[in-house]
Amino acid sequence: MLFRSRDDPGLDDRLRALVAEIEDALETTVDRLDRSFVDLGGDSLSYVRVSMSIEELYGRLPDRWEEQPLSLFAETDLADAAPPEAVGLWSFVTLELSILLRCVSILLVVMTHAGAGWSMAATSTLFVVSGINFERFIAPAIRRGRSLSPLWHFVARFAVPAGLWQLLRSGWVHAFWLPNILLMGTFFQNPDHPVYTFWYLDVLAANVVVMGLLTRGLSARSRPED
Repeated sequence: MLFRSRDDPGLDDRLRALVAEIEDALETTVDRLDRSFVDLGGDSLSYVRVSMSIEELYGRLPDRWEEQPLSLFAETDLADAAPPEAVGLWSFVTLELSILLRCVSILLVVMTHAGAGWSMAATSTLFVVSGINFERFIAPAIRRGRSLSPLWHFVARFAVPAGLWQLLRSGWVHAFWLPNILLMGTFFQNPDHPVYTFWYLDVLAANVVVMGLLTRGLSARSRPED
C-alpha cells in the first residue's frame, strides 16, 4: 500500500496524523505504508513519543506494533476503535518495562549527583536497557539492510548535541581536548581536566558502535551477497 501525501483521500484523519507524527519524530518522509517504524529508522528515543500518539489516536497499542507495517493502522478492527478521552499515566507505565526501568535509573542517577547516595545499579540498569533497545530497534534494521546507517543515526542523536556542548565548554574554560568532543574523553582523558567528560555517553556510544559492527559482520557472514 502506497502513501503519496498526507491529504490522500484514502487515509482517515487518525492515520494521517500518525504518519505526520512519525515523520516529525524520525525526521524522515513516509512514502510507503508497507514499512514499519523500525524500517523507517525508529529507535528507543522516538518509540515513547510515537507510542503515546498511537494510544491517544487509537486507544491501544497493537502487539509489537513497531515491527508491523503502518498499513496495520488502516485495518478496520483498529481504525474503527474510538479514541479514548484521555490516556492515563498508569496505562502507559504498564506498556513498557524498559521505560519504567529507565525512569527509576535516571532518578537514582540524579540522587547520586545530589549527594543522596551512590549506586552502580543506576547506570548499570541504563546500559542493560540500552542493550535491549539496541536489539529491538537497531539490530533488526542492520540485519535487514546490511547497512550501518541506523546505527550512525542513533549515535548522532545524542553525540552531536553532547559534542557541541563539550566544544562550547572547552572554549569557556580554555581546555580544548578533541577526545571529549568526539565522546572518547573517558578513554583518552585530558591530563589537565580528567573529570570533564560525559562518561556515560562515551561508554554508550562505544558499546553501541561495537555491537553494531559485530551485528553487521555476523549478518554478512550468515547471508552471503547475492
